[in-house]
Amino acid sequence: VRQQMASAAIKAAKAINYVGAGTVEFLFDGKDQYYFMEMNTRLQVEHPVTEMITGEDLVEWQVKVAMGEKVPKSQNEIVQSGHAIELRICAEDCRNNFMPSIGPIQILQAPVESDSVRLDIGVKREDAISVYYDPMFAKLIVWGPDRKQCIEELTTRLSELCVAGVSTNADYLFAIIQSNRFNDIELSTHFLSDNSIDIAITDTNDAEAAACGYALWHINQHKSESKNVPAVHGWRLNDRQHQIFHLKVNHLGISVDSSHANGVYAIQAGSSRHDIRMQTEGHCILTKGSLTTQQYVFPLGDSVLIFNNGKRFEIFDHLDNSDFDSS
Repeated sequence: VRQQMASAAIKAAKAINYVGAGTVEFLFDGKDQYYFMEMNTRLQVEHPVTEMITGEDLVEWQVKVAMGEKVPKSQNEIVQSGHAIELRICAEDCRNNFMPSIGPIQILQAPVESDSVRLDIGVKREDAISVYYDPMFAKLIVWGPDRKQCIEELTTRLSELCVAGVSTNADYLFAIIQSNRFNDIELSTHFLSDNSIDIAITDTNDAEAAACGYALWHINQHKSESKNVPAVHGWRLNDRQHQIFHLKVNHLGISVDSSHANGVYAIQAGSSRHDIRMQTEGHCILTKGSLTTQQYVFPLGDSVLIFNNGKRFEIFDHLDNSDFDSS
């Protein structure tokens, strides 16, 4: 069917003597039937997916053809390998009917790029998202040897993307790629209307996990400042070192109990208990059973932002938690 659609696209271009890069779109009904929809006389937004699985630079090809040169390779010379997925990162509020979000970008942490991870982005920190352009400001494209590994890598890289100052659809995208039907390839143009992608379902659990991350970050920040912290890694004879936090996480009030013994932190927030460690400054790794979560921490004014599972949480510390209580 793929070959038939490719042949049909070529026939359509030849019928109008078309020269240059172009994209022919079809609708596929799942029963090996396809239907012409439209042709765009340009590369599509998703062209990096093709570039990732073929290793070819389609933009370069487009420029060469426009200059009168021949297409660098024939179809038979192009080799496809693996699987690639692209996410459109948009400045929009998915909790408010996907309304556009505008303003200056206060925090921007991009995923680490590699041969299998690509971020096409049109902004930098302190740039402003305005009302005058499309809300999409970046595209995250990830390659894997197969679809399953691609989704796993995509999940990790999306969790590394941290943006503050404007709302983004990152948490919505995270929920989609983690959904069972997406992973089971139950896909159609009705996917979003047929599936309830409710990012609010996990808000409380994710907020509690964010509170745990804040607790560890706070402890690490204040180790050298607290005169009550024992000098040798918080060690106490026959006891565990405790610290209590009373936090406001977005709109939720959450209390956190942090205990520390022999270099290991166990942090309880509501129903969530995590073993947690600071990987690098501002980067926490939480473990709950077999589940591991990456968190990123950014101080911002009077609050601290925690990015967790694609979500952004703003945390205010209600009380001065500098003292430790071993009782």
